[in-house]
Amino acid sequence: MKSRKPRSKRQTGEMGRRAFLSGLGGALAVAALPAAPIAAAAGISGDEAKAAKATRATPERMTIREACPGYSGIPLGGIGAGSIEIKPDGTFRDWLIFNMGAWDPWLPPGQTQAPNPGITDHSLAFFLWTKEQGREPICRRLNVDGRQQDLYSLGWAHSVEAIEFAGEFPRADLEYVDKTLPVKVRASFFSPFIAHDSRTSGTPGFHGIFTISNPGKRAVNCSLAGTLHNPLASGAPDNVARKLSNTIRQHGRTCSLVMETTAQIPERETVGSLALSFTGGRASYIAEDFGRYLGNGGFFYGPLGAPFQSFLVPFRESGRLPSLPAAGCPAKLLQLDDRQIAKLTARQAEELVAELGKTPSLRSVVMMAERVNPEYVRGRLAKDLLRDLRHALDYYAGKDRAALDFGAGALCTSVKLEPGETVEIPVAFSWYFPYHISARGPELGHQYEHWFADAAEANEFLVENASEHRGKVSSFVGALGSSNLPAAMRFSWSAQLSTLVKCTWWLRDGRFAVFEGLGCCGFETMDVTYQGSAPILALFPDLEMNQMGLTASYQNSSGQVPHNFEPDFDTIDQYGWGRVDLNPQFIMVVCRDYLWTGDKNYLARMWPHVERALAYMNSLDEDGDGLPERGTRLNTYDQWALQGTPAYIGSLWLGAYSAAARMAGDAGERETGRKIGELLEKARASFDKKLWNGSYYNLWFHQGEFDPCCMTDQISGIWFTSLAGLKPALPDGRVREVLAKIYAENFNPEQGLVNASYPAGTVPRFPAYGNLQGTATWTGIEYAAASFFLDYGMTDEAIAIVEAVNRRYSRAGRWWNHVECGNHYYRAMSSWCSLVAATGFKPDLAAGCLRIAPRFANLRAPWFSAQAFGTLHYAPHALTVNCLAGEMAFRSVITPIRPPKARLNGRALTGKVTAEDGLWRLDFEENVRLAEGSKLIVAGA
Repeated sequence: MKSRKPRSKRQTGEMGRRAFLSGLGGALAVAALPAAPIAAAAGISGDEAKAAKATRATPERMTIREACPGYSGIPLGGIGAGSIEIKPDGTFRDWLIFNMGAWDPWLPPGQTQAPNPGITDHSLAFFLWTKEQGREPICRRLNVDGRQQDLYSLGWAHSVEAIEFAGEFPRADLEYVDKTLPVKVRASFFSPFIAHDSRTSGTPGFHGIFTISNPGKRAVNCSLAGTLHNPLASGAPDNVARKLSNTIRQHGRTCSLVMETTAQIPERETVGSLALSFTGGRASYIAEDFGRYLGNGGFFYGPLGAPFQSFLVPFRESGRLPSLPAAGCPAKLLQLDDRQIAKLTARQAEELVAELGKTPSLRSVVMMAERVNPEYVRGRLAKDLLRDLRHALDYYAGKDRAALDFGAGALCTSVKLEPGETVEIPVAFSWYFPYHISARGPELGHQYEHWFADAAEANEFLVENASEHRGKVSSFVGALGSSNLPAAMRFSWSAQLSTLVKCTWWLRDGRFAVFEGLGCCGFETMDVTYQGSAPILALFPDLEMNQMGLTASYQNSSGQVPHNFEPDFDTIDQYGWGRVDLNPQFIMVVCRDYLWTGDKNYLARMWPHVERALAYMNSLDEDGDGLPERGTRLNTYDQWALQGTPAYIGSLWLGAYSAAARMAGDAGERETGRKIGELLEKARASFDKKLWNGSYYNLWFHQGEFDPCCMTDQISGIWFTSLAGLKPALPDGRVREVLAKIYAENFNPEQGLVNASYPAGTVPRFPAYGNLQGTATWTGIEYAAASFFLDYGMTDEAIAIVEAVNRRYSRAGRWWNHVECGNHYYRAMSSWCSLVAATGFKPDLAAGCLRIAPRFANLRAPWFSAQAFGTLHYAPHALTVNCLAGEMAFRSVITPIRPPKARLNGRALTGKVTAEDGLWRLDFEENVRLAEGSKLIVAGA
């Protein structure tokens, strides 16, 4: 697609890269600063400096400003389908698309090791070639990884000068900065991550769009090339056993490189297919060759010398690839010694040279020889050339011809840009690896097998829907970036969503769950789902309810819900059902999911599990005060040895009773609801009596003893129920008092919000004192606490906490990878909760009610429900709600607007106005349906 003038950032509505970077503190920038003249630095006088300048040029000092490298990038791929990261240096790393590695660390039965796919930092790489009229061609690597440059033989194949990288999951925007190029180059890589469309979001692949602009006054010929290593059937003993098949397919304006295998080998993790496609321009390709040749290459010693070999050499000359059809691996074609070569007839030698010349790497040897003397190809010197080609094969395939380096390929597309012209080149990359096998034996597979037969079909889906996916991703990213809240908070909402691509399994049988930490701790850890699942519910409610159903299905006969699953979804981890915080958290999460979706069938399915969970909770209450006294030692804080009645656990009991009472009423269980309400009142009184010390709740109380440790998570159950839209079990004033104490004792801007501390004047106790978990910062808890502060109007404290987290992780280069028990930790997805709290957007669709009570006097921000999303603008006397995608229906709205009057798309809505908990409720006479493009305005008189 071409246009004469590139659109400006203002026209496209995109956030400028420099603005984005500066908003994050410039942590991604690595730049050479202007140098200062040595004369000035040494204190030489002005006259002396002028005299020196007259005799020689003033030398300059180069100063380099370097920030922490970007250890994390944007994961590209599908939910439950695997991922590849695009890093800030422009390289593609951490290939978790195979059924092994961190994404599946457990080997199938009988297998002692996983195959090595040989993936490197340039297994997928892009190159730009330009030829300006009347000037020499230029070849650039579209990355800034200096380790990939061969400064000996490919000194001209530079990396670009710099990359400006803006990552807003699921999209990464790169601007390739290079003043020596006659064109401007940008790229966007993004997953088809579409809110409320889990099917599309589970596609095993991703999009890329390269945008090339010619700002000059001369026409420029440009070529974009992409190379792809072939990891298929890596466990095979040799290239023959790999049974590789590479094909080039042309469909309309799209040219695809498809890699397949029909190998039958024991190690099946890498058996499958890959596909890379370019759309537009004039295509050329290398269908298959040795991976070494399709990189920096190298040289070998042969009878004709020591020629240097790399596809980049001929690519630099022409800006094209040779477009030779696939001819199969040549490794076995020339296993002749000198005597056998000497016995060949002239015709046999020429035919063998021609056959070997069908492989681009060997063809380049043939062409070099032909330039020197045509008789090397057709004539008396052909046998000498064969000896040289044998050395080339020894180099590429090993003397035993068993090296598994064959099957790499490359695509290229060429365009001509007139002055002022811009061209877009869409790219799609996809994969398909169905042999996902449990360490217990069963074949698990992937959900994407129901939608695609191979990587080629997945690639076609990406190509055919590229424009739609691009628009929806842009709408999603634009909505998340539309807020006037601080940059660190805006960034946090999307950054940890990367876990949904990085750490999920979606099996062939439909079951879905999230790793607690990448490759560790198991799946669907209930005490981490409790904090981390909020964005899953908001964006993919079907997947959230799916994993909650998985947990419910393994509830034991005592009513306990399981901790997590490993190594598959049919096996409970070693901790089994023993953690005491799981049951109340399960109940609260079920209730929140029900309120947000209004799904009565979900409540009907889950209510029996809720009742059994409550029964087990009650069995831990030895003195009948509504709170547990035994079995509280093991919980998510598993190194603290809590005892008796801990505040953290007791608050979860309060939250669970609040949630269960609401669900009982909706399930028609009135008597059960009444009893739960009585339990709640009893537990509330006991909570204060046992644990309140006058300014906060003690860590625990047991048989007259207590621990005065001030825990950040001490009233966690109040946080969750309030954020879910339920009436909290503690008064607002008490909650704010506790939060103020937590902030005063546990927050330090240099570290962040620690899990616990002992206030001055208290006597510390072991094992909480100095405990590694107590003195630690868990971002999942920090983000949850920030949302708690926001929910109670303590906005400055909330912002300070989020900014401390951002500062800590930015300076470590880990913007999209937060750690706790493992990388890409699931709990950190609680960053989404600050969006819910800041907007006060809390749907209770089970009751047909939408509550919007922003915590800022003048707020622009996105909103998300389980069915739709959009943006809102709140001012003291007016609230505007725009719907960008999806559809949501409700009968009532609760806002701070007094007295509220509503209009939907300009049409006045009539209804009854009442006061409710310091807000104003408007009950409409008919259902209000907020659909894509709709605008709801609630204004005061």
